[in-house]
Amino acid sequence: MVALLAAATMPLLVGGCRDRSTQSRPAELRVRVLTGERHSPSVRAAGEGLQRMADELRAGVDLVVGASDRERRQALRRESASGIDLMFCVGASLEAAVYTEARAYPDVDFVLVPGTPQGSNVAGLRFRLEEAAFLGGVLAGLLSQGSHVGAIQGEDEPWLEQIGDAFLAGARSEEPGTELIRTEGPEGPWVLAAQGVRVALYTADSADRAVMAAAHDAGVQLILTDPETMAQQPDVVLAAITVDLPEAMVRVAREVRDGTFKARLYTFDIGSGVVDLVLSPGFDRSVAPAITEVLDAKRAEINAGWFEIEQLGMS
Repeated sequence: MVALLAAATMPLLVGGCRDRSTQSRPAELRVRVLTGERHSPSVRAAGEGLQRMADELRAGVDLVVGASDRERRQALRRESASGIDLMFCVGASLEAAVYTEARAYPDVDFVLVPGTPQGSNVAGLRFRLEEAAFLGGVLAGLLSQGSHVGAIQGEDEPWLEQIGDAFLAGARSEEPGTELIRTEGPEGPWVLAAQGVRVALYTADSADRAVMAAAHDAGVQLILTDPETMAQQPDVVLAAITVDLPEAMVRVAREVRDGTFKARLYTFDIGSGVVDLVLSPGFDRSVAPAITEVLDAKRAEINAGWFEIEQLGMS
């Protein structure tokens, strides 16, 4: 992963609220990432986003970590008062603090990752993982030899549970009548294997080694929401749902730099190039071309609006 840049010394902004319609931002964009933890896939991806903003937008950047709610609020106030332009707040635990504190800093744009917009300066990012999960279901339907596919829910990841419905819809688009067996934990692959399931969606921000080991031993191949583990265990993983968070961050930062930012929900789907399903480097090369052709056709159909995935309740 790309190392994070150290923060440069920034001049303080003096005075009250800035009129966005008549005053432009400084030549150097100043961006912070605020998070509650330093080591997670999301934070590492946000770090790459900071690096790209430094390289491509000449931004002054820094990563700020607050272990407790009090520390996060203090960091939010300190950085906002220092004259920054943009703060990405990574992690659902930051929503309450941002909603409360952002109103005191109308000249700073805040982006919740993930989150819901509020007021005039708090935006949110939304990644349509259900579209990539649908493609994962198509893959499972093509490769499964029975009438069932599986879903293993990772610990403390309820926000990922909903994509199981899209996964099932994708499988049924190839094999009508397919049923989804949901399970969780390291015993999950064994439960699935006992019922003849050979392909499962594993929803975890960071894959559990015990689950991966069990899947290997039980002969269950996985479609992950953790691309890092796909690279480490290509023999177990068929594909991974990917989110290019750095690209999403850079796109939002450009709007802030250009003065076109609005406190809205920035939604990224398959067509945006930010969300996708990527086959494992260990995928069977003898069938990969045919599988890729089917997946590309499904992508085109999703982008054309042929599949009403939002009706699954995930829009």
